[in-house]
Amino acid sequence: MPFTFKLSVRLARMKRFLVVAAALTACEKPLPITSPTPPNSSVAQLVIVPDTVTMSPYQTQQFVAYGRTQAGDSVAATVSWSGSGGTIRTDGSYTADTIDGDYLVTATFQPTPTAPTAAASGTTQVSATSQVKNRGLLAQVVETPSTALVSVGRAAQFIAYGKTKNGDSVAVNVTWSSANPAVATVSSSGLMTGMAAGSTTIIATSQNRSGTAAATVTNVPVASVAVSPAAAGLTVGATTQLTATPEDANGTALSGRVVTWATSNAAAATVSASGLVTGVAAGSATITATSEGQSGTSAITVTNVPVASVTVSPTAATVIIGTTTQVTATPEDANGTALSGRVVTWATSNAAAATVSASGLVTGVAAGSATITATSEGQSGTSAITVTNVPVASVTVSPTAAGVTVGATTQLTATPKDANGTALSGRVVTWATSNSAAATVSASGLVTGVATGSATITATSESVTVSPATASLTVGATTQLTATPKDASGTTLSGRAVTWETSNAAVATVSASGLVTGVAAGSATITATSEGQSGTSAITVTNVPVASVTVSPATASLTVGATTQLTATPKDASGTTLSGRAVTWATSNAAVATVSASGLVTGVA
Repeated sequence: MPFTFKLSVRLARMKRFLVVAAALTACEKPLPITSPTPPNSSVAQLVIVPDTVTMSPYQTQQFVAYGRTQAGDSVAATVSWSGSGGTIRTDGSYTADTIDGDYLVTATFQPTPTAPTAAASGTTQVSATSQVKNRGLLAQVVETPSTALVSVGRAAQFIAYGKTKNGDSVAVNVTWSSANPAVATVSSSGLMTGMAAGSTTIIATSQNRSGTAAATVTNVPVASVAVSPAAAGLTVGATTQLTATPEDANGTALSGRVVTWATSNAAAATVSASGLVTGVAAGSATITATSEGQSGTSAITVTNVPVASVTVSPTAATVIIGTTTQVTATPEDANGTALSGRVVTWATSNAAAATVSASGLVTGVAAGSATITATSEGQSGTSAITVTNVPVASVTVSPTAAGVTVGATTQLTATPKDANGTALSGRVVTWATSNSAAATVSASGLVTGVATGSATITATSESVTVSPATASLTVGATTQLTATPKDASGTTLSGRAVTWETSNAAVATVSASGLVTGVAAGSATITATSEGQSGTSAITVTNVPVASVTVSPATASLTVGATTQLTATPKDASGTTLSGRAVTWATSNAAVATVSASGLVTGVA
């Protein structure tokens, strides 16, 4: 706790202390009280002289501390010194530093265990403080330049230095700040950057002193406007987006600037407030973007809608040698809309495998593959065609029976045939015997008698067998076909992928699993294909048979010369009415009543 030293009657009563009045009043070098602590006395409080002092940088001051007993007597006290600023030595000598501020010098008395202390009053340690008012060398902070004008995104460098009370310039460490960082920011080195149009103050602070500079930030003027793309083509009804970039004199893009758009020919192309150009009619127009009096342009050419793609259907197909399949091509615009009246040309990549007519009719020539391409106005679409051999439907062995003596041979021939019974050349045939103990057969079909007995010689060629080979069904009915791929030895090959297709979807359709559905009366060939080999089933679709005909009314009476209309309703076995069926009319007694082809009955007699 601080105490102010005052000359008093108590000081006059001190018998063993020498106090120098000049030191106490002048506060230059006060002399300490040198008398020891009297016996049986205790230090109840400390007094520091001087209790306040104003100092200049590097000035020294001698502080003295003495104690007071509870009785008010002044006694000598050994103290430790500390300070919150400047330099304080163990003898109480204090030197001020160069920085402005108010500091405290503290004296602390710590009694020894053997000496009488303030413990009697409940205190083990006594402290006192003195206030030092330090007036530093720095009088002001000067900032240069005092004003600055920059545009957004540009920078200006500020520097700061100190001025002493004597007017001398000195280097100082400063802290930089901006009064409005939204307008301009400043780095730790004093580099200011414009952020947005406006005004702010740049502040440099050191040792509780500050310097300021006024800063103004303006928008960078638009020097040019770049429009992208500089030229564009679009079709009638289509749109294209233009972008306008205002730039400064250095070509740097300027954000947040207002841009207006205009077209030179609204009959050809219009432009929205956002720069979206729409083709109106074939022709040309100049689109202009303007910002702050500066402009940029884009040259727009509008054309009719071109063919953007060609869709070929089917995209892939398998045909057997000698058969055909129809491929269609649809020119489309960029939106996928079909374009009618466009010329389409057809080409094949491999005429040895498949040819294509001017109308897109593909003919299988030889086993292999070909890409069929349809082209319209430079755009193309393709269909992948696979040509397979005619599948082997049966194998004829000749002779069908033969006798051979032991050790003799006889030659058998095998003829693979298609579903029409036409011989197929170049097919692989394997031979097998049912009893090699009686007869063996070579890979070429040469049979050798081994021992008396009988054997069945089998010739097998590759195929996909479809079962049933023929089927009939009515409209709306279904039938399940199965396909069995086989190798050259006739062994069933499991786990092979089989694809199904119909030759006439208007008559019968087939699912991926071989389920055939009758669509309309007629015939269709269902083909199952596996790894280039195919098998077929001939499908016949008939109308649902008429099971009964209901005539209404069932009975009628009429006078001679009068008429009455009869109606006939054909029905199937379940009683469902069958529409579109032909009905013929007849009378059992034309002398009594006649009937017309439409069922109109006339009374005769």
